[in-house]
Amino acid sequence: MTFADIGLVALGGGCGASGRYAIGLAQARLTPWPGWTGVLLANLLGCLIIGVVAGSGGRDPWVRAVFMTGLAGALTTFSSFALDLALMVVATAWGQLIWCVLLSLAGGTSLILAGRAIGVAWFGASA
Repeated sequence: MTFADIGLVALGGGCGASGRYAIGLAQARLTPWPGWTGVLLANLLGCLIIGVVAGSGGRDPWVRAVFMTGLAGALTTFSSFALDLALMVVATAWGQLIWCVLLSLAGGTSLILAGRAIGVAWFGASA
């Protein structure tokens, strides 16, 4: 690992964290959806990004550093997901909790597989 590698991760991470913040703001301001859907959207987008990079074969280490570790790592957030679930438990919003968990797991897995297929199609390799 070099300082350049750390810089690449930081570059991707800055973009991912900014994107996550923007998605949350846009969701809150532009939709009537519950607050947890902003986290869901960010996590699903991160899954798609990871899938595309995985499907591309990640030929260049900088691609993994910027897009998987940096961008997708900062865009997706387990701690916010867990907080949303805890708030739903406290509010006894069981229906929303079930939807949030199901959409996160099924959607995330599906988007990783779809992204991987896109990466394979675009770049002709698989990881």
